[in-house]
Amino acid sequence: MEILQQGDSVILDRSVYSGIAYTLQDEQSRAAAAGEDSIGYDAVARYCREKEGEALLKPDLLLVVSNPNAGDLCKERFSADERFEDPVTQNEIAKIFRKIVDEEKTIYGGRIKEVVVNEDMNEQELFEEVREMVENEARQFIPVRDMSWVWPRDLQH
Repeated sequence: MEILQQGDSVILDRSVYSGIAYTLQDEQSRAAAAGEDSIGYDAVARYCREKEGEALLKPDLLLVVSNPNAGDLCKERFSADERFEDPVTQNEIAKIFRKIVDEEKTIYGGRIKEVVVNEDMNEQELFEEVREMVENEARQFIPVRDMSWVWPRDLQH
């Protein structure tokens, strides 16, 4: 926390939102296998808020890298012992994440930016697009230093 208050930046490759997406997909798979109804997005999000809410700062920027062909790419890497790398699972998680992003945009507004990977884009082009977006956003948010929690305390319970 001290390093953030001093103005340093931290870049993470995961967020609470990917935790919600993976937890919800896991819950939906469990419920389907048991022939039960899933508890749903709201219950999973509430669970994550209760478990993680006080420990997580709201990011200055949430950058979402979307790839419409993610499921196809997973087919090349899939092995039976990597349950989250299954192409079907990846497509389900992408749909859940899309819902989360759409809902959170109402809370975050312009703090959520999306980069859509097209099939012609190579790694360097993706890197440059992400770097440019982060640099542009950093100029706006660094002076603000919003040190609030991901979810306000009144939403955690």
